[in-house]
Amino acid sequence: MPPPCSGVVAVSSPCQGAEGSPQRHTAVPLPPGRSLDFRHADPIALERVCRFAGDGGRGTASTLGHKPALPASPASARGAQLQGTRIGSARLRGVDFAGADLGRAHAPSVRLEGSNLESANLSGGHFKAAVLAGTQLVQADLRHASLQSSLLDNACMDGADLEGANLGNAELGSVSARKARLKGANLLNVKAGRSVLDGADLSAVCGRGLNIAGASMVGARINAS
Repeated sequence: MPPPCSGVVAVSSPCQGAEGSPQRHTAVPLPPGRSLDFRHADPIALERVCRFAGDGGRGTASTLGHKPALPASPASARGAQLQGTRIGSARLRGVDFAGADLGRAHAPSVRLEGSNLESANLSGGHFKAAVLAGTQLVQADLRHASLQSSLLDNACMDGADLEGANLGNAELGSVSARKARLKGANLLNVKAGRSVLDGADLSAVCGRGLNIAGASMVGARINAS
């Protein structure tokens, strides 16, 4: 039996109308004290939930017909297997994705502020223009991920692997990336003036327009082209 959840969820039921009418959805209150748990959700089901949330609650022909009430407390997807999931511009602030596999996920403009992606696999994922401010990405695998124009201010990427990642035009702001591996990453026009890059490996990066003035780089290795 799934664990109790806090907040509300949207439950669907058939309409009592003409054939082809959209489903109706009712907000059902759930016991307090727990968070939504998506650990064992299959990727297609989670994709539909995320797509609906990202659509501003309007829904689409292939998802839901009425706006659901979103959970009041953070959801958990720790260790979830979500390879290749398409979650578009969903609002997933504060969700716990620690250890989850989001390899090759398609999530342009996704909002993940304050989410926990520690040790998660995001390699090869598409996160262009994503909002990752305040996100925990410690030891995350971001090899060859696309993060162009993303916002990473105040994110913690200590020990993360970003080899070959594309961060062109990203705003790193006050990101912490101690001992992060950025070998061969695209850092074109990246703004990282307040970042902590102590011990980071920035060898063979594309650094045209890279702004690291004022960043802490104690023990960092850099060889930009």
